[in-house]
Amino acid sequence: MTDSTPWIGKDGHHKAKHQHRMLYLMRIQEIHELSGLSLREVAQACDMDHTYVHYILNGKRQPKRDIIIALGFAYRLDLFEVDEILLLAGLPPLGRSSLAEFRNASGLNGQSNNRIYSEQISINLRDNFQEGTK
Repeated sequence: MTDSTPWIGKDGHHKAKHQHRMLYLMRIQEIHELSGLSLREVAQACDMDHTYVHYILNGKRQPKRDIIIALGFAYRLDLFEVDEILLLAGLPPLGRSSLAEFRNASGLNGQSNNRIYSEQISINLRDNFQEGTK
């Protein structure tokens, strides 16, 4: 069973999509490490096999939207954090209110392109990561 990876395609944006994938993976791995939960605990909370969680955290599987939302519950993330991960994964956020909240928080009022939002998140995460490695 292989999952599709929406960020690696033949559309000429391979490099940008690869960067988004790396930021998505870094963020989901960071959340897992900070949670203190084992793979089995996360898998049990999401009602899935622990090997699938391992594959997600290592970038070997791209979970669908419902799986990312389930992971958000397992890690006890707030709505904004789940939306952040969904957008980095190239998926729509949970709802209109969260989308409006994200637009306000990111300074992208009036713009409706998910790609723009995910690029803004990528820039913020990259900057935070670079500051943390100094």
